[in-house]
This record gives sequence, C-alpha cells and structure tokens, in this order.
Amino acid sequence: MSGPRRIHLTPIHEHIAETQSALQHAVFFVVLVMLTAGVAYQAFHIDRQMAVEARV
Repeated sequence: MSGPRRIHLTPIHEHIAETQSALQHAVFFVVLVMLTAGVAYQAFHIDRQMAVEARV
C-alpha cells in the first residue's frame, strides 16, 4: 500500500520544487527590476537637479 502512494507523491514533490524555484526566479527578477528602476530614477533625478543648478 505504501509503495504506490510513494510513487504517486514523487511527481508532486518535484512539482513543488519546480514551483518554488520558479517563484524564487520571479522574486529575484522583480527585485532586480525594482533596484534598476530605483538607480535609474535617482540618476535621472540627479541629472535634472544638476541641469537646474547649471541653468541658475
């Protein structure tokens, strides 16, 4: 009885592992995009500030 159950559970464990790694990749990608956007925004903001100071 425990034999077939174990065989049945293996794909579920693999599926959970795949889902977990996919979630980790998604979270990493989102964090990377947010960091990149933050750096780009700061650089843009600094450029605008410098342009305003140069104009004055």
